[in-house]
Amino acid sequence: MRKLSPLTRHARRLFGLTALAVLVVAPALVAQSVPFNPADTGKLFGIRHELHGPGAPAGVTFIDDMLFVGDADNGAVTVYNRDGEEIALPDADWAPGNAFDELSPVFGLIPNMLSSAAVSIVDGNNTTDTTVVLVSDSSVARVLAFTAEGTHLFTLRLAWQGGQPDANGHVAVINGMAMSPGSRFVFTPATESLVLDGTFAAGWAYDFGQQPGAVLAYNASTAFPFDVNGAWFAPEPHEALTSNGTAREVFGVTFDSVGNLYAVDTVTEQLTVYAPDFSQLFTYGTPEDDSMSEFHEPYGMAYMSAGPS
Repeated sequence: MRKLSPLTRHARRLFGLTALAVLVVAPALVAQSVPFNPADTGKLFGIRHELHGPGAPAGVTFIDDMLFVGDADNGAVTVYNRDGEEIALPDADWAPGNAFDELSPVFGLIPNMLSSAAVSIVDGNNTTDTTVVLVSDSSVARVLAFTAEGTHLFTLRLAWQGGQPDANGHVAVINGMAMSPGSRFVFTPATESLVLDGTFAAGWAYDFGQQPGAVLAYNASTAFPFDVNGAWFAPEPHEALTSNGTAREVFGVTFDSVGNLYAVDTVTEQLTVYAPDFSQLFTYGTPEDDSMSEFHEPYGMAYMSAGPS
């Protein structure tokens, strides 16, 4: 199968929400902030805003009415309000330029996929519940957590089977990420402690899908040891879900309202569904070597409830 360059892959992702549709098309990002009309059968029915200047838009996520966009060229994240106006955050750790600063916690960052997650921050006897932005990195297998204002909170270094960069430039990366309903991280900065209350999953790929991949799944029993030298948490996955050994580049992951986990693979062009206990339920999609294909190099996935019947 023809493999896409990272920039081409950024340009092939389509994300949709009930009230705000977003389309990433390098080097621009377009969005429409109006109620969605079901009669339009999933198509954008007019462009309300054209966003993002020079750069390569990557993943997107929402917190309330704010739209967060990863910029793979500049190692940054740009934030917009619902009117398409950029929110200036010059002091944010994800601001342009910091990815090139060796002293920055985001040094080397190439934003890949974005997601939001619930986090409880513990400071002595006080606990603050907030929603953070998770940013996976195209350059290394890590996930960075930021406040909505762009302050770096913590980094996860996720590994499987020892996949690390090597002399040939092969690299392990994290793609899509998701939390099951009701899940959250509990972070205590003073003691460098991180606990997962619920379930977290991330797509893991090595050598852009040329080697076996997986969904790395973590639950409340997962330990998150802190690596002082790397200044990150390095948990071992509770399960590495491989779709019976066929997974290559798991890109999109999401949970439904009852905790089932969905994973879509860009290389095999298949969707695999796992139960809340991580047992495999079924796989959908014609294998890549056959003539019929329900998916063509799928990137990204989101779950939307149909609402009350």
